[in-house]
Amino acid sequence: MEAKPAARVRSAETLKAYPLGRYIDPNNSKIMHEAHTLYRVESTAHWNLRPSSAEGFPARYHRDSALADASTRGELLVELNRQKQTTAAVVQGNQAVSGRLNELLQKVQEGGHWAEQNARLEQELASTKVRLEQLEARIAEQSAASTNGSRSGKVNKGEMLDW
Repeated sequence: MEAKPAARVRSAETLKAYPLGRYIDPNNSKIMHEAHTLYRVESTAHWNLRPSSAEGFPARYHRDSALADASTRGELLVELNRQKQTTAAVVQGNQAVSGRLNELLQKVQEGGHWAEQNARLEQELASTKVRLEQLEARIAEQSAASTNGSRSGKVNKGEMLDW
């Protein structure tokens, strides 16, 4: 490959010189600048994206795929088929993941239902325990009262168990 002049591939940056006379600094009036030259980059270097037809780039950059030989077309077909199979596998995997995700979402929703039901049952159990303790206390009071009443030999009609 032959070497190309740099200007045909990339442009050089453009510099411009500005001669300045004495001046007072605009930010501080106690400072004066002596005359000097100021250099400014007018345009930076950039790539030449419009080469002339006489550039003579290698043919591989201008290959027409319609004119490709049979071996290249065969390679392209093999690669295309491989890409199709890979895409089909990805789509199938995506469908499997989506199905599993839907199943998990249903399980989570069912779990929420069971958690609510479990909380209600725990509340009912706690209130039942409280009622049972109250009933046991009343029975103990009544049996203690009936034991005291039987010792004295008197039984009042109002002391009967009331369930």
